[in-house]
Amino acid sequence: MANISTLADYLSISPSTTRRRTDPLSRELSTLAELGRAASSAEVCVIGWQAGGAPALVRAPARAPDLEAFGRAGFAQLASQLQLGPNSRIFRVRAPELAASLGSAPVEMELAAATASHESTSAIAVLMTPSDRHTAQVESILELLTQAALGAIAADLNASARDFWKQRAQALEAELVTARHRANEAEAARRRIEAESAAIALLKPGELPAEIGRLAASAGPFEAWIVALPESGRLRVEAASPPWSPPLPALALDAQSALFDSFSRATPVSRLAGIPPGAPYREDRIFPRSGFAAYLCLPFASGVIALAARAPIEPAAAARATALAARLAPIIDAWTCRRELRTQHALVQSLALRLFGAIDAERARIARDLHDDQAQLLAASRIALEAPRRQARQLLRKIERTLRARLRDLRPATLGRATLQAALEGEVQRLKDAGLDARLLRVEGVRALSRPLQNVCWQVAREAVSNIIRHARARHAELSLERAGDCARLKVLDDGRGARGKARRAASVGLGLSGLAERVALIGGTLRVDSQRDGTCVTAEIPALTAMPTARKRQR
Repeated sequence: MANISTLADYLSISPSTTRRRTDPLSRELSTLAELGRAASSAEVCVIGWQAGGAPALVRAPARAPDLEAFGRAGFAQLASQLQLGPNSRIFRVRAPELAASLGSAPVEMELAAATASHESTSAIAVLMTPSDRHTAQVESILELLTQAALGAIAADLNASARDFWKQRAQALEAELVTARHRANEAEAARRRIEAESAAIALLKPGELPAEIGRLAASAGPFEAWIVALPESGRLRVEAASPPWSPPLPALALDAQSALFDSFSRATPVSRLAGIPPGAPYREDRIFPRSGFAAYLCLPFASGVIALAARAPIEPAAAARATALAARLAPIIDAWTCRRELRTQHALVQSLALRLFGAIDAERARIARDLHDDQAQLLAASRIALEAPRRQARQLLRKIERTLRARLRDLRPATLGRATLQAALEGEVQRLKDAGLDARLLRVEGVRALSRPLQNVCWQVAREAVSNIIRHARARHAELSLERAGDCARLKVLDDGRGARGKARRAASVGLGLSGLAERVALIGGTLRVDSQRDGTCVTAEIPALTAMPTARKRQR
């Protein structure tokens, strides 16, 4: 009944201003109104309906223009009756009522209306007929008009639903074909990757990075590639395709490199070379020189791949390459683990050989010293026994000091009860005693280090300071220890003469620092010696994850 009330409101204001509608349902109902007017010999026929949306009207207008005023007054009275008597089936406005509303002489015209509803659809038909027209005939025609209007509305709704589901079915069919095509492509790619992975497993270790780069480039229109893998805390170009291989591109993989940025942030980097959207990368110059207009960097856990193309990279190609890199990542990870295992094994073997060699050399030195000392001690003891009491005491004290000095030489260098900060301050004092302007910049995160790791830090600082004093001819030196992520970073910097050439650089490292570098690498850290003409910087990064619980508790 709500639809009937809405139609009643609409009927009171709209019939005289209704424009001819052009949609199929309106055209069909307009034809129905013309037929109703002709069948009933009416002057005006109006059909209104509402099917879920806004109400609508069509009309067969009056043949005589002077009847329009009577029609407007009659529609308003019909609307009032529809509002007051929704349970009625036929509504009428007689000629006297129509004349009274207009304040004019009686006119031999009256209005009759009928309503019909089905579910959410409502229809109304209105006829303006002469007063002498047979009532039963007019009512029958109104009944036929409303039922025909409901049928036309239902047919239109069914046709609309049919067209909608037909279009939907066509769209779903197209989506199904596309999905099937993509599934076939994905299955073919999966089989190809499995076959390639099986072939990669049979490759020699040195051939794997190049094969990974070639396989990743096959995911799209990529014509060149670079594979960079971490090594000793840095990224290094492991393999590259022509035009760079051989030789490999001399890339400084630092914060200004797209490869480094992609690897450090674990985020793909896609660029149109020559049109950088943000801060420039080194690759923005390297790739265009070789004729490539765009490149894509794809990171994974154990490295990063840069793929270059001569045309802009489409999103679909980038997505395929990203998915392929994710599939290849476990292979690279396993290869990296095997390589690190081989490196650690070689390091342990080298350290063991150096250890046994040092043990044998130390045994020979101790035996030599004991032989010489024993002869001297025996001679000194004989003299002390034969000498006067006072001179004997002096000789025995000298023998005691000599023995204590020998014992101190045999004792390994450790912190003992001293703190690491106090030990580093002692190394600074050694530099000052040697005539250098030295200072300890900062010491942070010491308590987070276990005692053995503090000892390693001090030994590195001690050996670096010894090198400065013996070889550097420096005037200034600085020491610092700070926490850098999960590592303790120790730096020893001087402005000495540094090293010139590879031979001098190797000599400047010395056997002491070389042995310490192997020891630091064995516990998962790195030790670098950057020696230039204007100075040397020794940097040790030692993992701090093995902190002792007691140390953390004391820090709190």
